[in-house]
Amino acid sequence: MMTLLNPIDRDALREKIRPSLPFPHFCIDNSLNPDFAEEIYRSFPSINEAKAIGREFATVNEKKKIQITDSAKFAPSIARLNDLLWHRRLNILIYFNKDKSKSLIGK
Repeated sequence: MMTLLNPIDRDALREKIRPSLPFPHFCIDNSLNPDFAEEIYRSFPSINEAKAIGREFATVNEKKKIQITDSAKFAPSIARLNDLLWHRRLNILIYFNKDKSKSLIGK
């Protein structure tokens, strides 16, 4: 079975999180196994597929946002990631856009 997460130095991460401002947070680059990350990246639905199986928002601050909450409709690799993170108490953002410049992330 493929290891889904790369090893993390917990002590180093802890020391990085404690002093972070304005609140404790962290970024772990390349935290997913590269093969697993590629599998997830390739399995994201097209915008039309997402519209067909998800919910499209219409409010001013969420226009064009599509959310798929029924995990039975997730692609297998996305379901595996969901299962991996299910019991974690985290707010997590995972970027899968390989072509996006690091300077643009979060903008």
